[in-house]
This record gives sequence, C-alpha cells and structure tokens, in this order.
Amino acid sequence: MDDEKVEVEQMDVNNLTFDPCLVCASKTKGLHFQVSSCRACAAFFRRATKTKQIFRCQRGTKNCDLTNKMKGRPLCRYCRLKKCKEIGMKLEHDEETKLENPPPSIAVSTASSSIPTFSPSTIASPTTSHLGVPRIEGRKITYDAAPLVQAIKHIFSQAPKSNQYLAYGVRLNFIQQLQCAFSKFLEAVYADYNGTVEILVEFEAETMFRFQEKYLIKLAEMLMLCDQFVELPSNDKFLLFKRFWQVFQGIERIYSTCLYLGNSTNDHRLMLSDKTAIDFRLKDFKMKGMPVEMIEQMMKYFEPMIERSLKFLIIPAKAMRLTQFEIVYLAGTVLWTVYDIKGRLSESTIKLAEEMSDQCSNELHNYYVYELKLSNYAARLTKLNKLTPIIEDSIRSKKELTIMSKVFNMFEIDLTDNDELIDISQGRSICRYCRLKRCKELGMVMEEEAEASSPTSENKFFEEPQSTEISTPSSSLEFQAHFGMVKIEGIRIVYDTTPLCEAIKSSLNQGPSNIRLAYGVRLNFMQELQRAYAEFLEHFPTPPNGEVEIWTEFGCETLFQFQEIYLIKLAEMVVKCGQYAELPHHDKYFLFKHFWQNFQFLERIYATSVFLGTSATDLRLLVTNNAAMDMKNKFFSIQGFPQERLEEFKKHLDPINEQALKFLIMPMKTMKLSQFELVYLASICLWTVHEIKGRLSENTIKLAEDMFEQCSNDMHNYYVYEERLSNYATRLAKLNKILMIAESCIKVRKEVTIMAKVFNLFESDFAESDLMEI
Repeated sequence: MDDEKVEVEQMDVNNLTFDPCLVCASKTKGLHFQVSSCRACAAFFRRATKTKQIFRCQRGTKNCDLTNKMKGRPLCRYCRLKKCKEIGMKLEHDEETKLENPPPSIAVSTASSSIPTFSPSTIASPTTSHLGVPRIEGRKITYDAAPLVQAIKHIFSQAPKSNQYLAYGVRLNFIQQLQCAFSKFLEAVYADYNGTVEILVEFEAETMFRFQEKYLIKLAEMLMLCDQFVELPSNDKFLLFKRFWQVFQGIERIYSTCLYLGNSTNDHRLMLSDKTAIDFRLKDFKMKGMPVEMIEQMMKYFEPMIERSLKFLIIPAKAMRLTQFEIVYLAGTVLWTVYDIKGRLSESTIKLAEEMSDQCSNELHNYYVYELKLSNYAARLTKLNKLTPIIEDSIRSKKELTIMSKVFNMFEIDLTDNDELIDISQGRSICRYCRLKRCKELGMVMEEEAEASSPTSENKFFEEPQSTEISTPSSSLEFQAHFGMVKIEGIRIVYDTTPLCEAIKSSLNQGPSNIRLAYGVRLNFMQELQRAYAEFLEHFPTPPNGEVEIWTEFGCETLFQFQEIYLIKLAEMVVKCGQYAELPHHDKYFLFKHFWQNFQFLERIYATSVFLGTSATDLRLLVTNNAAMDMKNKFFSIQGFPQERLEEFKKHLDPINEQALKFLIMPMKTMKLSQFELVYLASICLWTVHEIKGRLSENTIKLAEDMFEQCSNDMHNYYVYEERLSNYATRLAKLNKILMIAESCIKVRKEVTIMAKVFNLFESDFAESDLMEI
C-alpha cells in the first residue's frame, strides 16, 4: 500500500461516491496521507511541510473558515496547514529525512538554509540593551541615533553565507528570498506577541524607541538574507536602507494591522508595536512627561494628515485584503527604487535595481495568473502601486509638520533631524528647516483670524468668472495679445495669472459633450480622452520638415504665449470627457490644477519621442511645438534677466534636470510609449485625488476610484487584445513608476523655485500663482 495515498478499491466506478475533504470540504474520491482529503490540500501539505515555510493567519484569528472559498483569493495557508495536522496528515519519517539529508554534492546541505534564521550578531540586541537613551526635556525628545546607525552599518558589513539554494540545488530568486526573510522578520518582531493588543492613549518615549530600535535592527537583518542586496557595496546598502525603511514600515504596519486586528474598514486601529495599537477615533492623546497643551496643539496640525491617510491609504488597503506576496512585492519595488536617493549610487547598483524591478513585476504576474487565477489584474496592480506614493506623501507631510513644530517651538525630536538614518531630502532638494527659519526671519506669522477673515481661493472660485475676450473652447488659437502682460523687473518675472485662471475656469464650466457614434454607441472615458487628445495635438503642429529651432536664449513673451494656449486647449481637452464635465465646477478646477503640470511634463517628453525620435544620444526636449532645448548644452539665458543670478539658480536646477534625464526622459524614450499609454497616464494623473489641496466632494472621490478601475481595465484589454501581451506586469509597473518620478521632479522644481526667491536668486509670479498649487 502506498504510504501517501490509498485508493478506494473493489468498488464499481459507476457507483463511486464522493466524500468531503476534511480540510476544505471539496469533493474527493480517495485518501491522501491516510485521511479523506482532496489532491490540492494533500499537495499543499506536502509542499508546506517540506519547505518548512512559516505562515501567518490572513485574518489574525487562527480559525478561518476554509469551506468558505472566495474567487481570486487563496485559502488561509496558516489555518489550512493547521487543519491538515489536526486531521492526522503526516509525512513518513523516511521522506522527511530525504529532505534533510540531500546528496553531499549540493552546495547548501539543508532545507532549513533556504529559510535562514537570524544569525547571532556581535551587536548587543536592542531587546536586551539600549542603543540610545531617549529623554524628554520640556518640548523636546532627545535621542542619540549614532549607536543605532552604527549597529545597522555593522550588520551591512557582514558577509553571511548564500541563501540562494533549497535542497537538491533548487535556487531561490530575489522575491522568494525576500518572502522567506519577511516571514522570519515578522516572527522576530512579534516574538513577544501574546494574543492581546493594548490601545494606547498615553505614549511613553522609552517604549516607543525600544521597539523602533528592535524593528530597524531586524529589518536590516532581513535585507541581508537577500543575496542581491548582500553583494552591493556597503555605502549603497545603507543609502538604499535609508530610502527603504520608512516606506516599508508604513506598508508593514497596515498589513500587520489586518493580520492581528482584521480587515474591517470601520475599525480605525493601527498597530504601533507588537503589543500596542492606536485608535484614530480617539482624540485625547498624551505623551508621558510632556505638557498636555503642547500635544493638543500639535494634534491640530496632524489631524488633517491622519484623516487623509485613513481615507486614501489605510481603508483602501484594508479593502484590498493584501496578501503577503503583494506586501513582499511592494517591499521589493520600494527597495529598488533609486531615482530620488540622496547620495551617489554606483552605476552597477542602479543597473541592478532596474533588473530587480523587472524581476519583481514578472514574479507578481506569475502570482496573479497562476496562483490567484486572475487573467485581468490591471486594476489591482494599479491600486497596489498607488499605495507607495501615498505612503511617501504621508512621510513627507509628517516631516514637514515635525519641522514646522520645531520652528514654532511646539515640539522637537532629535530622530527627525538625523540625516544619517532618515533621508530628510527624499524627494526634495532644499533644507526645509532653513527655509522655515528664513520665512520666520522675514516676518511670516500664523494668524488663524486673518486667514479666516480673508476669502480663500476655494471661496473665490464660486464667484462667477469674469468675462474675458478669449473664454470659450471655440476661441482662435492665434492670440493677438496675452491674457497677462509679461515683463522682467530685476530678478522677478512679472505676470498676472488672474485672466488666464478665469479663462480656464470658463472653459471648464462647459457642459458635457456626450459624444455618440452611429447606432447610439457611446464612448467610454478612455476613448473620449483619446479622441480629445488627438484633437488637442492638432493645435500644436510641428514643422513639416521635422526641424525645430534649438533655443539657448529664452524669450518670456514667446514662452508665456505658448503656455497660455497650451493650458486653455488642455482645459478644453479634459472637458470633452463626459464624466469629468459633469463634476461640480470647483472639483473640476481642483483636479485640473493637480493634473496639468504632470501631464505637460509627460506629454512634452512623449511629443519629443514622436517628432524628434527616441535616440539615446539625442538630448533635445520640445519646449513649444516648434522649438526645443538641448539638455547637453548647460548654457542658456533669459532675455532681460541678470545672467549672474541665473547661473546661481541653475546650480540648483542642473541636478534636477540630470535626474529627470536619467530616470524619466531616457526610460520613456526606451519604452517608446504608444499614444494609448500616454492617454492612460493622463487619466491616472487626472483621477489621482489623495494629495489635492481643497475639499473635493465625496461623489467626486468615489467617481475617481471608479474611473481608476475603468482605466486600468481598458489598459488590460489594450495590452492583451491589441498588443498581444500576456505578461504586461513589468511594462505597467514601469508606467506607474514614470508617473511617480514625474510628480517627484515637479515637487522638487517647485521647492527650488521657492528657495531661489528666499535667497534672492530668481522670482516668478507664475510659479506662485493659484495654478501652481497642488
């Protein structure tokens, strides 16, 4: 009799009856491991037992109903393995010893080496001794992070043995190694978890810092279980870690919350440590040893950020019910995102990062298609990739609020100022502390009364737009005069944007077109936007011979005239889409302000590729429809502007341009985007609402989510049925990455422009206008 399976014999096949699997209740006609079980559960048990993989319960209850199967979602592996053992499944001893004693020719001799344990370190464990001692001194939490930084660097200097192989020479790829390491990381971080979670209302600095020390040490050890990371230069490892850990912790905290506290979207608790959580519905928080009034004042500024995080990050992530594999995928993509890291990475690391990003995307494709059986995963992948920039935005907001609290003497913490551990300039290029300090020196004050009494930009919008000579979509492209006159006064480019803003609002206020084809066929949003973009392009023809003028001296008059026409035609383009045109007026304007800068940046690169080619050696970039700048040429001037001040300003702009060239322009040229892909990027820009200033209506936020999914589904159909791509995960991930990089470049450029004004180098009215607010 076979040790694994006993078939039911001496039975007429025609009279064969099916018994329920004792694990999942599926129909089965045989015995596996000497119990009534289906082939799927038997195969799962064999695989799980052999690999000795550590699972976590999906719901955190450890009693999931395995008979309740959800389409597209696997059974909880923790509870499934537990049930297999409870009903008596067991591998025979000889089969287990086969696994643990492979032939001596295998490089790595034990299966347990495939899921390595954290090796003892020469560093004192943060669970037994402190690396730094936090103290509260009035409104300041002092903490010396140097020992913690040295401990992490010491871990990165180690050279652990290879983790690439299972028994019999089976090699693990990066995602598999990270998946094993992440399981061990959770096991180490939650080693003291006793099944109960305390909801904190009073925080203690000592406890918080102890857990954070342990967390970062274990996180560094986790990364050192991945061979591709281990082989990097030590300096590159630490630069990647600084960029990685905050975003990862944001992702992991949400995932752990779902594991231990459930996925209910009405539950606003978030895990803080292995034993504690915070409930955002509570408002009266305290910090032991700090004045209560100080905490209350600080929470007034943090509450809007918390509400945004709940609405656009925590609740959507809970609704998605993320799997551990998806969390590992996000961790992998965050780790290998290198475009905005402060400090110079080696070229080999940058090249490896691109390869690892592609590998992570391919592995996710295989997971969706072959494990979850999802043939159309575009919408889920887009939502998944959307989580990372939202977390990064929350991190930036938290940094800014913390620094603001320090400047205005409300709250101060040493850890946030430690650029050895925190990449303070992540996504930025100027010191915000010095910027705020300079603002305060100039006399800027926070006056809530003055702010309340003055009309806000939102209130102003509800006023009827003033009539302008050019205010309708049918206006001629050939303007005889500007909406606003342009002139240069010293280092300031003077331009009144009010008439242009009113003209844009007037265009946006047009009713929906509701385009229908023959027999009543109605276009969906992507089709309407595709048609509207084609019409938009007709207003900006390139020279028939394909030759464009290369500018080294820019004239403000010409630039602003093109910008005015571009924005008016862009407003006319988006209002041709029915779902957008039906929005409330103020919501349309808020969306447009967030949309146009990202779109113009990407569209100019796309237009350059179409009209000037995709050669990697051609660094021209279209500025207008018939003029370009050559990014190889570092010298340029602005008519009437002091050249010496411009040269100082360019010192801060050049690094941004180099980053954009390396991580945005060249990758877009290499990808050779289709027009449909550009329209998809435009739609994602338009319907991304999580960081828009001003209050959007709930209906608009809900519609944005619907449009997000619809556009993702259209993208899936385009790739699968038009381009015949069965695996489009890598290309779609690259598209989403392009959008994230474009947004980052725009934010940095705006920061540099503001910095230039503060230090009397450059000033532009347009850069400070209502149109530039994001």
